[in-house]
Amino acid sequence: WRRVGDLDLAGSALREALAHAPGGTGGGGRPPAEVLYESFRLAEWEARAPALVLAGILLEALRAQPAPAARLRAEAERFLDLGDARLDAARQTVDAPEARVDDAPARRAYDAAAVRLTALLHAGLAQAPEVLARARAEAEDRRFRRALARYRSLLAWALPGAEAAALEGPVGLAVVARQADLLIEAAQVAARVDAGLARMLYAQGHVRLGLELLERGALGEARRRLERVLEDDPGMAEAAYALARCLARLGDATGAAHWLVQAVHLQPGLAGPARSEADFAALREHDVRVRVALGVRD
Repeated sequence: WRRVGDLDLAGSALREALAHAPGGTGGGGRPPAEVLYESFRLAEWEARAPALVLAGILLEALRAQPAPAARLRAEAERFLDLGDARLDAARQTVDAPEARVDDAPARRAYDAAAVRLTALLHAGLAQAPEVLARARAEAEDRRFRRALARYRSLLAWALPGAEAAALEGPVGLAVVARQADLLIEAAQVAARVDAGLARMLYAQGHVRLGLELLERGALGEARRRLERVLEDDPGMAEAAYALARCLARLGDATGAAHWLVQAVHLQPGLAGPARSEADFAALREHDVRVRVALGVRD
């Protein structure tokens, strides 16, 4: 049904298969690999699920049955080629240099490639150094959108879920430094095709540089870097959280409380790590605003 374009019937058939499969609806364990793969294909055709959700479904399928990995790697390359072809075709329809190119069809192809590469990286069935080398080579050849799809897969694989949380010790600092380098490198490529994405990646990279400086004890430089990020984007929760930690270490309890409350307002999930963050111990005990924002009870 999916191949003939009837997504409603395809969905119904898939739900029925899932209900009767071991580990399916109402059961324990993981559904069979073929059901997971078909779930991914259908969700991709429906074009409703976010990229990370699609990559997560595909990752579960690969964990259940890694045999299709080679086919998925080939699919990723075909989607990159398709994105290039669609972009070239869109450019040929534009009759003036300053006219806007409709790149939506190309972006869908690049997104499909990034989803596959993300899942393969998480499953350990693609190697990050190889993906990065190809991204750099494509950027050097000025194939920026193709390169950016690879960078996006690397970022989805490399960045932790709790992005504002500090990674402690020498290994943690090295991880943060590598994340910062990758974000800023990706931002430099994104700047050639997507200014908004480039700004976001630069900001995330500089937040991680600020965290690295924070953990190394360079508090003044960490504060300046994080404040510059927030000047450009006051709504960046992870920058506000990191600045709150920095100000707390500098002894600026008022500033730390302001930015911690702001961070939790912007991203409520940060209340969890903030309730155990050592830098905020005094704030949790003495600042009413912080206690309310974090849900701390007597």
